[in-house]
Amino acid sequence: MQQQLNILVNYLGPDQFTYSLTRSLSTRQSNLDVIIFYENITRFLIPPIFPMFQIFEAWAQHGITISTDINTTLKLIEFPGPSKKFFYVWDVEWLRGQQRIFDIYNKVYNNKDIKIIARCENHAKLIENNFNNKVAGIVPEFDIKTLQKVISL
Repeated sequence: MQQQLNILVNYLGPDQFTYSLTRSLSTRQSNLDVIIFYENITRFLIPPIFPMFQIFEAWAQHGITISTDINTTLKLIEFPGPSKKFFYVWDVEWLRGQQRIFDIYNKVYNNKDIKIIARCENHAKLIENNFNNKVAGIVPEFDIKTLQKVISL
């Protein structure tokens, strides 16, 4: 049975997240159909080996959907299509962002429809201590095999 996994990203430019994501997806099992939905198109660090669409195409996309930052998660909250919604916290953005917008961070981290996945134990502790919300799991460097266990694929 083919499993559908949708991943929402800001862009696929030259940074560590893109490298980890692309490298991890190259090791995925053949029964996992992955689609990347991006907000901004950029030059690729590594040639993509997966289909890509603009993020608005994910609005009614079925399957499990994972957002990867605050902006993509805010969009995911409004999408009616996904059967399960996850937020993979690669970066704890609120530590560098504007502290006056706590209500936006709270909307994301305490949304009952979104399960949180942390990149590391330190991120998990920060999320649990600041938002009183237990993470669904810890997945280092967007490791697709560990991610599949956490989201039950």
